[in-house]
Amino acid sequence: MFVFDILDQQTGKKGYIYFPFVFSLFFFILLCNLLSMTPFGIALTSHISITLYLSLSLGLSIFFIGIITHNIKFFKIFIPECPFLLLPFLIVIEMFSYIIRCFSLAIRLSANIIAGHTLVYIISSFILNTVQIKF
Repeated sequence: MFVFDILDQQTGKKGYIYFPFVFSLFFFILLCNLLSMTPFGIALTSHISITLYLSLSLGLSIFFIGIITHNIKFFKIFIPECPFLLLPFLIVIEMFSYIIRCFSLAIRLSANIIAGHTLVYIISSFILNTVQIKF
């Protein structure tokens, strides 16, 4: 119900057909993160290859679904309000920023997870070294 409520809030009734995909993606990420919480577990979502694959495949699939659903009208999201002479230049910039978001998402997710695991390692090794000095 949690995932369904989020999907309902974000997409409405038109997004119900994507529920199996969103649900499986949610549980894949959840299980990968729970696996990393176990002792000697591997943080799969800290690997840039996995996060980059997920973000690029999701970004491209959203792009293609938008084209299939809305045809040529989908490209209106890349057209800002500006003078006509600047329009070709700004369309290229908008499309480039749309693609860069996938890379940005992957890098930020990997960096945040690696930073969290590094912080836990530093704190735990500090505690272990402090305890050894007292004995």
